[in-house]
Amino acid sequence: VSAVRPFITSWLPEDEEEDEPLISIGFNEDFDYQFSYQWKDENGLVIESGSLSTDDEELFSEFSDFYEFTLEIIGDFPHFTNYFKSALIDVNQWGDIEWGSFAGSFENWTGVGFSAADTPNLSQVTDMSNAFSD
Repeated sequence: VSAVRPFITSWLPEDEEEDEPLISIGFNEDFDYQFSYQWKDENGLVIESGSLSTDDEELFSEFSDFYEFTLEIIGDFPHFTNYFKSALIDVNQWGDIEWGSFAGSFENWTGVGFSAADTPNLSQVTDMSNAFSD
């Protein structure tokens, strides 16, 4: 039995309100979400973890400081589009996520790039519109 590989991304929290470092990743209501997540600090230590589903509507996390954090997601996370795009730094690993859409996923993204050595599973994707535009 092989281990499930997570979708891994690197983030630098934004200062959206009252000088609080935070990150928000919204869900697309056209898809079902059921996943586990872990936020890790720069030393690889888990600082927050949990499980979310479609009913939760977003993954919202507040942090103690403006450091770089890593997010690992395992499970059903079919669309990555409604997030603080300026906070996302890198896609480190695509993992075993089976994507349902890539529409607008990285549109207007200002991150440094994709360091992932693997490729995303796009076998169920029917919409790639504006996935990487601008």
